Amino acid sequence: MIRAAGGVLWRPGPAGPDIAIVHRPRYDDWSHPKGKRLPGEHVLLTAIREIREETGLGAVLGRPLTESAYEVSSGTKRVSFWAARCSEGAQFVPNDEVDDLAWLPAAAARERLSYGRDIALVDELIARPWQTVPLIVLRHAEAGSKAESAGLQAAARDLGRPLDARGAADARALAGLLASYGRCQVVSSAAERCLATVRPYVAAVGAPVRAELALTVVPGQVMAAEALLTAARHAGVVGGNGPGAPLGLAADQGTRLAAELAVSGEPALLCAHRENLPAIIDAVFSALGASRPAGEPLGKSEFWVLHTADARLVAAERHGVTQLRDPLSEVRDRSLVTNFRRKGDRAMIGDDMSREVENELADFARRLTAPRPGECLRCFLLRMITEFGCDGTYRWTIRWRDVCAARPGKLLDQLARRGGCCDCEVLLNVYPDYPDVQTALPCAGAPRPGSHRPCDLGQLRRAA
Repeated sequence: MIRAAGGVLWRPGPAGPDIAIVHRPRYDDWSHPKGKRLPGEHVLLTAIREIREETGLGAVLGRPLTESAYEVSSGTKRVSFWAARCSEGAQFVPNDEVDDLAWLPAAAARERLSYGRDIALVDELIARPWQTVPLIVLRHAEAGSKAESAGLQAAARDLGRPLDARGAADARALAGLLASYGRCQVVSSAAERCLATVRPYVAAVGAPVRAELALTVVPGQVMAAEALLTAARHAGVVGGNGPGAPLGLAADQGTRLAAELAVSGEPALLCAHRENLPAIIDAVFSALGASRPAGEPLGKSEFWVLHTADARLVAAERHGVTQLRDPLSEVRDRSLVTNFRRKGDRAMIGDDMSREVENELADFARRLTAPRPGECLRCFLLRMITEFGCDGTYRWTIRWRDVCAARPGKLLDQLARRGGCCDCEVLLNVYPDYPDVQTALPCAGAPRPGSHRPCDLGQLRRAA
């Protein structure tokens, strides 16, 4: 399967959207800007990159459009498309891949395009609102383990719990994914793990951020509003319930806030917790006249994007940083794209792909990257980096940790202290002594189950 992405690039015209199409001299055809996904690249980033490379123009992604799937000489090619609003201009420079660009009204673009599948995308764009507003609902990134104790002091400590190494890497990756949808106002839980998750995005796009106690969750059964408010004042992150506000926030205050943002007509990003996100997500879908599609709750660093127009839901999609750590898992994320069509006052749901096929592909991806029985971390990293490369994160270390580690909560910190701040650095700095061989040797077996100590070098050298 060849994965690619692109967009139907548009800008406001005198009578509807004008659409940018490109001419490829190699094929002598006119098409929408698109291209192949780079190894480890999220399809959202592929779409933005390919639009810029082929047109010289920046874009902001809107609602997802129907994927194209067709046969090419090297196999089946599957292309994800979005409605893409032109956000910045530059003079087009012809090159070997694209030698001409034309801005045309939709009707003229239909006449010029070379393929029926591209014409169908124009029809899909203009059939429903092409100008949509995103509401992004995000679960915070990894932040270690929650405190076991309860009470006001525990609540205050939990409020300040930071992201761990994996969470910080995911937050940086999320910044690019979220920026694909443009600049949004950010409303976050007052917990540090939520604020830290959105901080790289805020810095990247210059978005305003507001911390809200109404979105904040603390451990235990204690109503810890007083401790939260005290900690938030001390940190300078108090939101709408500022000094002097009554304590004991209403349980539905966060859902009311989310529903108001959903119908405001302004781009917004909400960051919250596992405990309150189901109610928040139900509230925003309901406020927009739709029901939430069935599926698993959001995982850490995963998010819904609800594309709205006139306070109604037009489309929704779900993504995360999973595919930056797990090859082929983008099939799971891109399958969670739902188009909502009005029929009277009810929203109708249409799923894009067969759930059974998605599950089979996701299972294949897990098996493809699973540690072998008894495989040590060093040999697993060497095997994965050889096959799939290092993307500057702990992608493969985390994969091994989640399956094999005896004390998973401490592994990344231990490796980082020894100079291993990404997969390849773990291999080079933590495990520098490896036989000089042309191909990787079979693992001699971890010294004990769950240990990150490498297998016996003497056995490897003798085998070499």
